[in-house]
Order: sequence, then C-alpha cells, then structure tokens
Amino acid sequence: MTQVVPVWHIAEIYQPDVILWLKMMAVLLAQKGMMKTIWLVRLHYWVRRSRPVNH
Repeated sequence: MTQVVPVWHIAEIYQPDVILWLKMMAVLLAQKGMMKTIWLVRLHYWVRRSRPVNH
C-alpha cells in the first residue's frame, strides 16, 4: 500500500526553500531594476553632455 502524504506536510518540508528562492528572486529583480535605472540616468546625462549647448 502506498501512503498518502498530506499536501501541507510536503509544503512544510519545502517551505524554507521556497521562501529562500522568493527572497533571492526579489533581490535579483531589485538589483536588475537598479542597474537599469542607473544605466538610463547615465545615458540621459551622457546625451545631455554630448549635445552642443546653444547660448
């Protein structure tokens, strides 16, 4: 006979891994967003500096 394992028991076993994975994904997405923002800001300032200023 096969034993039926309750779903919450499986979730209890794997929960720390899921929480860790979610935290890692949140950190990675935040870093990616920050890098994109920094890149856009640098690009913006580089474009402004490279244009000739008409006074």
